[in-house]
Amino acid sequence: IAGSDVPVLISGESGTGKSELAKLIHELSPRASRPLITVYCTTLTESLLESELFGHIKGAFTGALQDKTGKLELADGGTLFLDEIGDLTPNGQAKLLRFLQDRVFERIGSNKEISVDTRVVAATNKDLAEAVSAGKFREDLYYRLNMLECILPPLRHRKEDLPILIDRITKELGTKAAAPIRLPESVRTTLYNFSWPGNIRELRNVLERLIMLSQGREILASDLPESVQHPTSQKATAVADMPICTLEEMEKDMISRVLAIESNQEKAAEILGITKVTLWRKRKQYGLP
Repeated sequence: IAGSDVPVLISGESGTGKSELAKLIHELSPRASRPLITVYCTTLTESLLESELFGHIKGAFTGALQDKTGKLELADGGTLFLDEIGDLTPNGQAKLLRFLQDRVFERIGSNKEISVDTRVVAATNKDLAEAVSAGKFREDLYYRLNMLECILPPLRHRKEDLPILIDRITKELGTKAAAPIRLPESVRTTLYNFSWPGNIRELRNVLERLIMLSQGREILASDLPESVQHPTSQKATAVADMPICTLEEMEKDMISRVLAIESNQEKAAEILGITKVTLWRKRKQYGLP
């Protein structure tokens, strides 16, 4: 796949490593010496997303005080990674389709065609085929993007990867620690038996928490979060005690809890599985400090 120039669509649940795979495809390709540019489609409004992707000229809209080069153009010779492509606006979908077909596009407010040699790699945690059926995603764009599809299974369906992932992550975290990190067999067994609904991102957060709590002493199974130690009983208790509330109320409560224990916005966003920009937007939406 890396050696080809055709578009790639990476599908999988949040936290399965889609952005890591996109980075690997770029690094193994002949384009590795050129830029890998990422656009997070889910974090921007319709007008900002199109401006970010295609650029604009001065005066194209209110606030466009100067020309702006879009990410598609900045990635010339390299790779453009569109994360959460399912959130791309209808107008943005049409413009992206035109680029994939004709290799040209126009900045917002301009009639001048721009041609660049940019490979597109897209990722989604949504079922795009279902979005096509629902009329929320262009069928022609879906088939154009889906020339090469990589499906990343959730971590619960590839438990054999856990030992490799745990060793890799602890080794990486160990470079920042004062001493080498050793996980006892009891801890490893508990980690192997957990279903990891948050996938690799959740695994990394749990390992980071373990190392932080141990502070150089021997890591114990009791250092693991209660939800990892006793997933079945935790789930049953949680369902029984769960108050009836809206999804927005649940989201606000979860963000408040994370912010209460983690003041660093970047780390808080990582724990929640969202971007820093999305966290900022949610805080503003819910009036959180």
